[in-house]
Amino acid sequence: LYAGFEVSNAAALRSLEARLHDKGIAWRPLTAAELNDRSVDAGITLHDPDGLALEIVCGIKRCPEPFVSS
Repeated sequence: LYAGFEVSNAAALRSLEARLHDKGIAWRPLTAAELNDRSVDAGITLHDPDGLALEIVCGIKRCPEPFVSS
């Protein structure tokens, strides 16, 4: 279980990474496999104080066609 959030671009993600680092909050970049699974360009993962995994991403690859249930 995790919660996901999107930032506007890579610069915003880098800024967030720096702020987390400055506050001593551990995070790691998403792996290439994780980025591929989530269809995003970049992202990080960390845990909140209660242990919930959080993912912050940017560059979501949006589907050009809307979803239609069959």
